[in-house]
Amino acid sequence: THIYYVNKNFYFGSNNHFLFVVDYILLDPAEQERLSVSAVPWPFPSRVIRAPVPWSESYREAHSWQTENLCTVNPMMLHVQDLWMSSFTSLRFVRLDDLLSADLPLLPAEFEELVRRQCQNTRDELLNTWLPRCASLFVTFKDSWLPLVPKKASISPVKAQKLFYSVAALMSLQLRGLVVASLQDLLQFFQLHQDGNDFGEYFDELKYTQRPLLLVKLRLEDPKITFEPSLESCWELIQHAFTQIIDSAHNIPRVECKLFSEVGETLMLCSVRHDEMLVTDIVNRAREIFQWNTVGPQRYLDVYKKYTDLLDRQDILNFLKAKHSLQGFTKKITGVQNLWTEIASLHVTVPLSLICLDAVNLNQDLCDKADHLVDLLTTFVMEENRELNKRWEETA
Repeated sequence: THIYYVNKNFYFGSNNHFLFVVDYILLDPAEQERLSVSAVPWPFPSRVIRAPVPWSESYREAHSWQTENLCTVNPMMLHVQDLWMSSFTSLRFVRLDDLLSADLPLLPAEFEELVRRQCQNTRDELLNTWLPRCASLFVTFKDSWLPLVPKKASISPVKAQKLFYSVAALMSLQLRGLVVASLQDLLQFFQLHQDGNDFGEYFDELKYTQRPLLLVKLRLEDPKITFEPSLESCWELIQHAFTQIIDSAHNIPRVECKLFSEVGETLMLCSVRHDEMLVTDIVNRAREIFQWNTVGPQRYLDVYKKYTDLLDRQDILNFLKAKHSLQGFTKKITGVQNLWTEIASLHVTVPLSLICLDAVNLNQDLCDKADHLVDLLTTFVMEENRELNKRWEETA
């Protein structure tokens, strides 16, 4: 039975194919004359008469309403979406590639300026390129929306307003997608350092090969060592980078402002708000990563603990108050000089994943402090010997 139907369908298709070939040949008048075919009958479409159905009226009403009110099928919506997908879909307020290619690590002020400059460049491109090109689409394809505008000024342009509301909603979604993608790119950059920098008991400079982001200086403020800027200030700077991305997408005018001068700059596109759960989740995740990267810097300060204790000026003054032999002074001076040598051999830069510590000035300050203490001890010994010589001369 199956073979029968297969053969039947094959012969039916072959015959139809033969008829199509004949019809195609007869399109040539020379072939009609050669084959003595005076006229070729015109094909007529098969007509189907539909009986009345109960849903005919509701269908026509729904079709009419959607034709007048459903703007998503308007060609202008497709043109606006095509423009975004073809020219602006890769746009970012903060580009991950630019962050990775920057001259890292950066001083906190340099990182802040880098983010500000990228956000401003993207905002300028939206205002000076994206919006004018969207407006030019409405000029180029005016036949797609001008029929919605009533010819009489006394009639409110309700249909045209609905179209522009829909266009504004689409452009707001595009702008929102740009902000979200930029926030996620910045978070992805911080996720490169999500393992933290708790190096344990001993620091190994080969453990953290990822280029750090921020360069934080170590500063000597007797009797302690501090970060410049503080770690909390570094987090506020990072948090401000996320805030700046969101703020850069605010106050972007709608396309009507470019088309109709009487509208002015009062209508704005909607974007991402600071209090949205999506934003708070991203910022909280970034803060968690930052907290994991504050352990290493705090732990590295322990390396300097013995130097700050041994280089305590009060300890030297207490030493000078007691009586010591020349060998005792020599031992004390040698100990301070050995500390100077150890300090001079310490790392001047300490890469700790997200943060890189700059210890150049700190090491120099500690070395200067050691030099000062050596001078203090040496001067004391010289003055003491000079006094002894003076007494000896008086006795002699």
